[in-house]
This record gives sequence, C-alpha cells and structure tokens, in this order.
Amino acid sequence: MIKSGLTKTMLENEEGLTHLWLQLGPWTTARKTEKPSLPCKMKLQLVVPPGLYVKRLPASASDEGKTMFDIVPGDTECEMVFELFTTSPVPCGSRTLIISLSGTDEGGRPSRWEQELTLAIAEEDEIDEACVNADIVEKVNRIQLVADEEEQPFLNAYQQALHGLALPSTMSELERKYRIEGGYAG
Repeated sequence: MIKSGLTKTMLENEEGLTHLWLQLGPWTTARKTEKPSLPCKMKLQLVVPPGLYVKRLPASASDEGKTMFDIVPGDTECEMVFELFTTSPVPCGSRTLIISLSGTDEGGRPSRWEQELTLAIAEEDEIDEACVNADIVEKVNRIQLVADEEEQPFLNAYQQALHGLALPSTMSELERKYRIEGGYAG
C-alpha cells in the first residue's frame, strides 16, 4: 500500500534538504476472506522528528506546514513528493520518519498502513558520504516536471530551453555542491 524512498538518506543538520517520494495504492482494502472494496476516506500523516520540516510538492499555500493530508483514492496508485528540510541546527544522529495511511472503506471498516524510514542527520562535512538514490531522483524529477507543465506550460517550456545554461557564478554555493546532472538530488 505504501512504497517510499528518499533522494538521500543523510541530511545536513543545519540547512539540509532531501526529497521523500511516496506511491500510495493499490486501493483495495480486502482481507483474505472478504470481497475487495475501495476506501472512501484516506488520511496520510507524516510524523517527522523535531527540527525537521515538511513541504509538499508542488507547493500549495493550503499545504504550508501541514503533516496530514486528505487522499482521494482512485483507480490507480497515487504518487506524491515532499521536501524534508532543516532550517536551524538539530542534533546529529539517526532519526525515524513515520508514514501513516489510514481510512475507512465503503462498509465503514477501518484500515491502517504504516512505514518507517531512517534518516541520518550529519554535519556538513559528512554529507559528501551520502548516497544518492538515482531511481528516486528520477521519479521526483518526473513528478515535478509533470506538475510544472500542468501549472505553467509556457513558462516550463522556456525553463526547459534554458536548462543547463546556468553559469556556475550565478548558482549559490549549496546549489553547486548538491546539483546533480538532470535535476536536483534534494
């Protein structure tokens, strides 16, 4: 029911950023002895450790600062992307992120799925050791590209034409350090 991944499993303790990719579904809530039924109401909750913040992408003013989201089940899986970031220093070490999906089916029966992801918080000089998950980076970039095209098709075509033309002198120090060819690692 929940598939997930992080672009990086290590986050800088002071101004770190990574992306969380989720695929929710398939949507049947059948148990072995029951007839399959579709859930009516679903809630997604992200339980993040203190000092970490969540932002759903594409960004929406109504989602600002939220960690609980209403999900409308459909016929297919649902993919979502979130930024996980720090804004001020947090203690280094291993942290657990909990992804919880709960709801009721047409008969009013409750269902709940939960998954835990481990995220390492480290100093800036240790971040170079972080492994980048290329598959998740590709999925995040694909979802963001589709969302950008839906929101602003003309502007997105212009941005694609300019993609890769940014001069290193116009990029911030963090952007140069974490930039990955073909998109951002997060």
